[in-house]
Amino acid sequence: MLFERIVSEGISHNSYLIGSGGRAAVIDPRRDCDIYLRIARRNALVITHIFETHRNEDYVIGSLELKERCGAEIYHGAQLAFAYGEPVKEGDMFTLGSLELLVLETPGHTEESISIVVYDKEISDSPYMIFSAGWYDNFCFSICDRFPGITIPYHTGFPLVCNCKACNFRCLN
Repeated sequence: MLFERIVSEGISHNSYLIGSGGRAAVIDPRRDCDIYLRIARRNALVITHIFETHRNEDYVIGSLELKERCGAEIYHGAQLAFAYGEPVKEGDMFTLGSLELLVLETPGHTEESISIVVYDKEISDSPYMIFSAGWYDNFCFSICDRFPGITIPYHTGFPLVCNCKACNFRCLN
């Protein structure tokens, strides 16, 4: 499995590229999408999926630009009528090599927010990490109860404050 965090300096935005078996997904891409194409090429991956965990109003997301460059399909939450891409719902599953990506509907940050639970079947049948749109107590309780010990690549780069006493996760911040 390949996992790369891409930091957009100055706007507190992280995006991610994850891949396996020659295929990759980009989560919440920025508009300057050359970096994703370079990472994919360097690792012999084809970007086949683009996920938007929520609509972004604080910066312009790069999903359309990336799709134009690599032909990947765009996926977003179903609770908002986007003018592009395909809506996903709770339980939808995508496979990239040994990776399985499970969609959870996690409204809170925005109504159509989704989270993506990553399983690496080469390592374990347990969840490996989750990508989320934002951090809220209801999200924390829901995820911690369902996936104890999970890695959360925290989206904004701001310090994580968790009020959940049961949390036992690793935060990539």
